[in-house]
Amino acid sequence: MVNFPKTISAKEAAEILGISLTSVYNAVKRGEIPVIKIGSIYRIPVIPLQRLLKETKPDPDVISIDPEALAPRPCNAMKTMEVKMANFEEILNKPASEIKAPPAYPVGTYHCLVDGPPAPGKSSQKQTDFLKFKFKILAPFDGVDAAQAAEQQIVGKIIESDYYITEAAAWRLKDMLVDHLGIEEANKTMTQLVAEAPGKQLLVKLRHELSQDGKRVYHRVESTAHV
Repeated sequence: MVNFPKTISAKEAAEILGISLTSVYNAVKRGEIPVIKIGSIYRIPVIPLQRLLKETKPDPDVISIDPEALAPRPCNAMKTMEVKMANFEEILNKPASEIKAPPAYPVGTYHCLVDGPPAPGKSSQKQTDFLKFKFKILAPFDGVDAAQAAEQQIVGKIIESDYYITEAAAWRLKDMLVDHLGIEEANKTMTQLVAEAPGKQLLVKLRHELSQDGKRVYHRVESTAHV
């Protein structure tokens, strides 16, 4: 028997099951393959996949899984998993040379979902009101460097985007909610539209920008679109 680790990535699961990476993402979204979140990283428990290999022959497009065999067991899993979480002292005891800024996400388009309700805030300079949306990455799409995305374990990470609440800028928020998330406008207020956003999916395109001092590269949301 192959000695698997306790959890694996989506790409490794696709290789084990003999299906495409997209099929794994779709199965996760449908709840057919359980995932465990560790910080901002999502991992797939191996035991349900081992049972799946014994009991079924997966098709590249259709995954038939016994729900009982794949029932998540978060309590037992968390007891047995050895997760290294950097705490306050560990960070301060690291050599300064090892402390680096996180890399910008690769440019390109990502399939995302709205992760929870947006957080209100104000800009630092003009104190302009905005709503900060969090888009959780489900899968990299067009133009994304696959090697960089795999190295950064991009699936499950968060893209943040601010939508300013002014007469001149509110149309961007409305376009995202109605045209890109597909929320019915009807006679709803903007507040009602925003309340329906969590859990809905869209495409998010990222670009890179240099910091003012030219020392760092940031990712920024260039545009959003309907899935």
